[in-house]
Amino acid sequence: YKINLIKNGWLYWQRRIKFKKVIGFLQPIRPILNLYFGNRVGLKSRYNIATSYTLSNALEMVNDLPVIVLERVLVSKGDLVGFLQPTIDTAGGDTFQMNWEDNSGQGNAQPSDLVNVICYCEELNSFEVLQSIESRDVLVAHIPLPTYYNGKKVNFWAFLNSETKAMASTSIYLGEYMVV
Repeated sequence: YKINLIKNGWLYWQRRIKFKKVIGFLQPIRPILNLYFGNRVGLKSRYNIATSYTLSNALEMVNDLPVIVLERVLVSKGDLVGFLQPTIDTAGGDTFQMNWEDNSGQGNAQPSDLVNVICYCEELNSFEVLQSIESRDVLVAHIPLPTYYNGKKVNFWAFLNSETKAMASTSIYLGEYMVV
């Protein structure tokens, strides 16, 4: 009986620290998740759906500590056609450039769909959210970052949303890059 109490206490503690880690990570981008992560299901908000997804798919335990696996994180989830062949690279200084191919007209993709980029610096535990920075048909977006990111590694995700914000694509992880 005592062993079960200890075991259950340990499992409860592990669930709590996992949940705390995910909530701490997602909270700064909660407004984006509430707009663009899936569809509400019953009483579950989009943020709760994102939390559940992240707990199940983007979290691992390493030495009994929770670790967010950034390349598995989604910052949006939807049915809008996403980017075709997206790439990102430095554009000098603390600016990055994202390019993609035009896939307007494929499925529900519109030339006027808007580009969004989420940047995360793990070292600073800091997000930069760049919303509606370009339209799909422009094929290039410039991503300026604050100077306090200089010398730091930054992770990038991108997604599209319709002009009406009624639809979004599922985000794509573009990788981790050093800001010079």
